Amino acid sequence: MRCPSCQTDNPENTRFCRSCGATLAGGMPADAPVAPHSKSNTGLIVAIVIGAVLFGCVFFGAILAAIMFPVFAKSREKARQSQCISNVRQSTIAIQMYMQDHNNQFPSKDSVWADVALPPNVLTCPTYGADKGNGYGYNASLSKKSIMSSGMPGPQIIPMLADSRMPGNLLNSPVDIDPRHVGKAVVGFGDGHVELRNPLTIQISPYQ
Repeated sequence: MRCPSCQTDNPENTRFCRSCGATLAGGMPADAPVAPHSKSNTGLIVAIVIGAVLFGCVFFGAILAAIMFPVFAKSREKARQSQCISNVRQSTIAIQMYMQDHNNQFPSKDSVWADVALPPNVLTCPTYGADKGNGYGYNASLSKKSIMSSGMPGPQIIPMLADSRMPGNLLNSPVDIDPRHVGKAVVGFGDGHVELRNPLTIQISPYQ
């Protein structure tokens, strides 16, 4: 760098002429301080990074919840369904025991629930609601009929009990059956077996 006063050549970035001591334009002392980064800018960057991380956690958490919720709901209903099947099986067995003591006759529709004398928890369907009482219906067309009569079909196809929400807990037609287990109902048959069935496939008949 040439000194404007004495025309002496000086090394680049020299602040003062080594010959005359004049100040050189554009020079910078070797120990000139470097301006530090702004603290406010650093804080802003940190805040942006933290915000992005939190947003990502919330976003992916929402996606995970959307995926897992149906799985949990299905598992919960499966457990309720199993309990309901157990309830109907116990109820059909109770009716069969009643019939053994009453000349193979089905209980009267007017007294069936008192006749079988089931505990309240056995008559409670967890999907229907524990606070709603008896969640099942008895096939009213079987009232006082004998399973041995000539007009009766095989016990394996006679529906005795099913999910229902009808007042009086009686079944008079398929529409009285409640398909509350993912579109199907738990049905107990005359031979004691229990199935999950579409109500439209169940025949509630006025047996002779």
